[in-house]
Amino acid sequence: MNRNLSVLLGICWAVAVSIVGSLTHAAADETRWEPKRTRVFLVSLSEFKGGVVAPWGNQERLDRPLVNLLENRGVPASQIVFLTDAQASSQNLRK
Repeated sequence: MNRNLSVLLGICWAVAVSIVGSLTHAAADETRWEPKRTRVFLVSLSEFKGGVVAPWGNQERLDRPLVNLLENRGVPASQIVFLTDAQASSQNLRK
């Protein structure tokens, strides 16, 4: 498997585990998720150095529907940072 793809899948897995862990913790504390207090930093890559493109390609991306879902659930757009491919350069990620 391509190293970049392996890293991406590892990051996605870590994010998914974090989300599930947060939801489980919230349920245990009987607290509620507060969308207005939520900050989202989402980086989605399907194009990698050397012209490598992820097997799912750009047509099957699920990142934009995820951002739309968060906005529909009440997370303010001003609190969502969403970077894709070329926008997600090392320099932009440091800003």
